[in-house]
Amino acid sequence: MKINRIILIIIGALYLFSGFTKAIDSQWFAVLIATYGFPWAGNISPVISGVEIVLGLCLILDIKPKITSLLVGLLTIIFTIIFAYGFFTKGVDDCGCMGPFIRIPSHISFARNILIIIGCYWIWDSVKNDNEPIPNWKKWVIYVIGSLSFCLAGSTLGMQLVDKSKIKVGDEVDATYLQEFQNIIGKGRSYVFIFSPGCGHCWNMTENVKTYKSIDTTNNVIGVTFPDEDTTKFMQEMRPNFKIFKYPTNELRNIFEIPTFLVLENGRIIRIFKSDKIPCAQMLKFYEDKDAK
Repeated sequence: MKINRIILIIIGALYLFSGFTKAIDSQWFAVLIATYGFPWAGNISPVISGVEIVLGLCLILDIKPKITSLLVGLLTIIFTIIFAYGFFTKGVDDCGCMGPFIRIPSHISFARNILIIIGCYWIWDSVKNDNEPIPNWKKWVIYVIGSLSFCLAGSTLGMQLVDKSKIKVGDEVDATYLQEFQNIIGKGRSYVFIFSPGCGHCWNMTENVKTYKSIDTTNNVIGVTFPDEDTTKFMQEMRPNFKIFKYPTNELRNIFEIPTFLVLENGRIIRIFKSDKIPCAQMLKFYEDKDAK
């Protein structure tokens, strides 16, 4: 019984913490889901967070441990399959299980999930009597905290509770809303042009961005725009020499001034240029040589 309680508390705490860290930033969680190739599923991110919190509480409070451990085990198997799909097909190396605050290496995520599945099976197999009545105080804990969790997760899907809009020099890409592009950006000196094809000023600045391929130290140049933008005319007339990616949600409109140009070194932002301050390659090389001195 003591072993069972320890397992229930450990798995319950993991689920409770995981659900809470995602609930306080459902926008981030929705973007993460989109990186797996399921942008439509971002709308159910508050439901996933709330369910994790409720299940975590049920385990900690020892409420129907047999059925609860079965549900947690099945849910963990589903999460593991989805993460494996994202890892092997989309290059997603952070499952995002602990929200935007804790980044866990992929091998540790897989190992943790396997241990959770084993622990859930242990509980399911060892608990014989799951018919004990649930005390009223435990029910009210689930009702109150569960309701608050779903409300919190739903509100943060439409409103930022965690402010990441103040992106600044020194920030790591994987700690910002551009984290899903970190594998595309890669290592070395890279440039990210955030723009809108419907913005005339962005068209003018695109001519400057097109010159960056001439800089010897450049590893990569990418453009990032919004999901609902039509890039057909822009591609035909501007003929950009860099790849353009669409951000999966519209949150980017509230984070960046358009256009914005980021200079990154090994995934860290080292310069930010906005609006008409975006330089041509010659001026950018001047700034970089100056920094090197």
